Amino acid sequence: MGGHRRRSGSRARGRFIRRQGGDYRTLQSLYGRLQCEEPTAICNLFAPDLRYTLDDILNGSRDQLCGNIDKVLATPGLTLRYAEPNIHEMLGSGDLAVVRLTWTLTAETTRRDMTTDEGMDVLRRTPDGVWSTARYIAFSTRPNAALK
Repeated sequence: MGGHRRRSGSRARGRFIRRQGGDYRTLQSLYGRLQCEEPTAICNLFAPDLRYTLDDILNGSRDQLCGNIDKVLATPGLTLRYAEPNIHEMLGSGDLAVVRLTWTLTAETTRRDMTTDEGMDVLRRTPDGVWSTARYIAFSTRPNAALK
C-alpha cells in the first residue's frame, strides 16, 4: 500500500496536505475551529461514525463526545482554549491521513491550569472534499485541575 510520510515542519505539512488534495491551511482551519464555543460547530468537525479513546473512555462515539462538549461548554465561568497543535508526524494515503500530535489545553474557572495530551488523529476526506476526524486517541499525563 503506497503512502506518504512527512515529519513536522510547516513546509513538510504543506506538501503533505497538498498531495492529499488540500493545503496546510485546511488542516489549521480544521483544528482552529475547536476554539468555537458553539457545540454544533465543534461536533461538525467529527465524522458521524467517530470512535475515540481517552484516559477514561475506551470506545467513545460522536454522540457521546457531543454530549460531553455540551456539558462542558455549559459550565458557568469556564473558559477553554486549545493552542494550535504541535504536529509531530503525518502519514497519508488517498482520502485518509494520520496525524500524531500534542494538544495543549488551557482551562480557566476560579483557577487556571494548562495540560497537554499526546494523541493521534485519523482524518478522512468525504466525497465533497471535507476532512473530518474519524478516529482519535489521546492520553494526558495528568487531569486538568480547572475542569474538576
